[in-house]
Amino acid sequence: MGIQIKILIVDDHPVTRKMLRQILKQLSFDDIREAVDGDMAMEILGDEDINLMFTDLNMPKVTGMELIQKIREKAEHRELPVIVVSGEGDYDMVLKAMQTGADSFIVKPFAPKTVIEKIAQVLSRRAK
Repeated sequence: MGIQIKILIVDDHPVTRKMLRQILKQLSFDDIREAVDGDMAMEILGDEDINLMFTDLNMPKVTGMELIQKIREKAEHRELPVIVVSGEGDYDMVLKAMQTGADSFIVKPFAPKTVIEKIAQVLSRRAK
């Protein structure tokens, strides 16, 4: 039986979603939802009790930054742990994501070990 945390992966690239899903499955996370953009993510967040979210920054319609802002504006999602997964890893972008409300940042391409470490950091920080 897997770990009982419901995870949402938001990314317009199917390959990134698949890679993250595979890593999460290896870590025994079984309850995984996927969204191709911020609009779809907001629908899922409205319908389901998500415990952790991964999001890309560059997506059509609603960007990752806009998605994080929308989430942080809603009381029911204010404490949702958010990990950004992006190819844009320069200091200014990471800083802006963190200031917007991201809990952590993973630069693409990423190793499974990085994903494990970030999940542990974010969940332990949110548990306090």
